[in-house]
Amino acid sequence: MKVSVSWLKDLVEFNNDIDELSEKLSMTGFEVESLEDLSEQAKNVVIGFVEEITPHPNAEKLKVCSVDVGLPKKLSIVCGAPNVRAGFHVLVAKVGAYLSSKSLKIKLSNLRGVESEGMICSLEELGIESSNEGIEILEENEANIPPIGTNAVDYLCLNDTIIELAITANRPDGMSMVGIAREISTITNSKLTLPSLNYNEDFNIFEPKISDKETIGVDCIYSITYIDNIDNTGKTNKTIFDKLSSLKQNCINPVVDITNYLMLEQGQPLHAFDADLLDNIIGRKVIPNDFGIRNGKEGELFVALDKKEYKINPTIKLITCDDVPIAIAGIIGGNNSSVSDKTTRIWLEAAVFTPTSIRNSSRELGLRTDASSRYEKGISSNMTTAVSKRASELISVQLGGIIYPLMLILITRKKVLVLI
Repeated sequence: MKVSVSWLKDLVEFNNDIDELSEKLSMTGFEVESLEDLSEQAKNVVIGFVEEITPHPNAEKLKVCSVDVGLPKKLSIVCGAPNVRAGFHVLVAKVGAYLSSKSLKIKLSNLRGVESEGMICSLEELGIESSNEGIEILEENEANIPPIGTNAVDYLCLNDTIIELAITANRPDGMSMVGIAREISTITNSKLTLPSLNYNEDFNIFEPKISDKETIGVDCIYSITYIDNIDNTGKTNKTIFDKLSSLKQNCINPVVDITNYLMLEQGQPLHAFDADLLDNIIGRKVIPNDFGIRNGKEGELFVALDKKEYKINPTIKLITCDDVPIAIAGIIGGNNSSVSDKTTRIWLEAAVFTPTSIRNSSRELGLRTDASSRYEKGISSNMTTAVSKRASELISVQLGGIIYPLMLILITRKKVLVLI
């Protein structure tokens, strides 16, 4: 479990230095495996301003940029990014910088006959994003541009330390930022400031298709919420983006990022299905009772979000829509219902599965995910619907979604109970 110190400080007040905090956590059963200073990723990377661009004399796709980085002399930097242009602020790795994500040390170089005194960077080159769509233009993402020549650490939210903890099977509470914050509050006698959750049980009951309640497990919860009118085309909220990036979580699109954010914050995995894709799968409008949980069939094939095809067997639990598999329960969603920037409607899933069933499925498939690692250790059902509501509210506020009543099924001791 990776823990961001700066994120922790949003949740709990503490003044201990990192080494002291690490020792205290280790003494309470959370062994510290490593410490990583994220600021090293941006060492010698500064805010620059592109004053002028001229064509490269010997290379059609390259440009020669005159860049102000706060020094008496402007730097001449050769850049091949298609989106570089004069009059905008950029991130500049000066000579001597080391880009750890690329194992690249920036040197004074000669590119096709022109001297280059640094590198104008993309977020991918700095290890912040996994995709590369050109260099970072600060005006596109930040209203308050830092002064020219200042270190880029704060802009990139890399002024942080990541603590990697070994979480044992008997401490599932350690699989979330909130759980670790509570632990720190206890051992340092410090004040908690946790996000509020609504625990009111205002949901409707639906009857999903469950082929065999005995094989699904007891004391399980399966809930879904329908959210319409989502605009998923923009960028993820900066606070969420920065916190996910600090923990090396790839940012995918706003809906998926919100579900991952809350999994890290609260320890409750969530999954969103594209409602239009589900309609296409079954050839009509999906209703709550179309959702189901069943064992896989021998030799059944399933293409997951990672684009890999998995061979299913009866020991593996599947989430279905009108009996068509759309997710491997508690492990990974299906490619056939994945959320993209084109998604405008979703079904949001929040569930509790028995640790044994997820552990068995994960072992059979040779696949372990962030979700399955939490389910294997056990999820508290007390917060499942509350976390789902928080996710729905964030989606509504940030993406304009309209939330419909949460639908829930509770399976306990092989009986389906109606909760009011």
